[in-house]
Amino acid sequence: MKRFLFIIIFSIGFGNWMPGITQEVTTVSFTIPSRGTGMKDLIFHQEIDGVKLYGEDSTMNWRLYQNIDGTWTPQVSQVHQGYTNLLYGRFEDKMVSGEPISFQWRRESVNPEAGIVLQDDGQAIHFVYKDSLVMSYRYTGMPVPDGVSQIYSRSGYVHPLKTPGGNLLSRIQPPDHYHHYGMWHPWTHTDYDGEEIDFWNLNKGQGTVRHSDIVGWKEG
Repeated sequence: MKRFLFIIIFSIGFGNWMPGITQEVTTVSFTIPSRGTGMKDLIFHQEIDGVKLYGEDSTMNWRLYQNIDGTWTPQVSQVHQGYTNLLYGRFEDKMVSGEPISFQWRRESVNPEAGIVLQDDGQAIHFVYKDSLVMSYRYTGMPVPDGVSQIYSRSGYVHPLKTPGGNLLSRIQPPDHYHHYGMWHPWTHTDYDGEEIDFWNLNKGQGTVRHSDIVGWKEG
């Protein structure tokens, strides 16, 4: 009997940094601790329930700045509104772990930046940025090559996945590993009611991973 695996993805942040009372502000200053990597383009997120977002005003927008060598440098950021409002931001790390990294989050008049556009063709959702395909999420079963067992057909994976420069990072159904599908989530040793199930090696016929439902999406 084939089993199906369902996945919940979650993220962990640095914790609260805003008071619980919503305030009408135009500049928010805060710091996060360095991880000591010295790397660029890292991501953090913080709770922002204490800031009024002014979502009804399309002429203004929030923009993130990081103080890099004394210069306030724009960084990419995005707000996720939900039970807890979160600010996601990109940043350049320092070389010393724990050293404070300074930010300002400013409400200002800016031209809207191009965002991700989602396109659904009935088989996959394509993530497009400035007319370039970034990645696709396949939610219908992928046919297998002629002569290959249908047991290798599956859905619920990301392919293609590309770099910002357009280089392809993923592959599906290589001739020596038909069960490999781009960016996927299988587990080899899964215990269910005392039974060990292999969701990775599809040729065993024990389990597979299939898309169930799309709850919703947001472009931007």
